Amino acid sequence: MSDHDHVWDAVATGSHHDPHAVLGLHPVAEGWAMRARRPLAETVTAVFADGERVELTHVRGGIWEGRRAAAPGP
Repeated sequence: MSDHDHVWDAVATGSHHDPHAVLGLHPVAEGWAMRARRPLAETVTAVFADGERVELTHVRGGIWEGRRAAAPGP
């Protein structure tokens, strides 16, 4: 089990002290990461104001993640 697995599990079970630090849109070295908790989903797609669609990949325990190179904007 990796260090990230402990974080995903804590968010998935509701025991993480600050889930918004993990979920949502966050800058990363490659651009932007978006994460959502959708435990019953079969697929998850983020749709941005500019029309770009990003398919998220299931990470663990209902946590989904995708990446976008460009900064989000209107």
